Amino acid sequence: MSVPPRRIRRQPVVATEALTAFELVTRRAVEDVEREIARIDMKVNALVVGMAVTVIGEVWRAFTR
Repeated sequence: MSVPPRRIRRQPVVATEALTAFELVTRRAVEDVEREIARIDMKVNALVVGMAVTVIGEVWRAFTR
């Protein structure tokens, strides 16, 4: 019985430059969506922090009366 040779696993290669016009347009659209999501995430974080500070302030004011 012979042992089959070991297979070499090759890592998938991701192109860093656009190869086609479709890929270029798609990549730009994805990057735009990524920027918009990051902007929305920052706004949501600011709202959550503002709400937390307001709640803490109201609790503090209620206990100091």
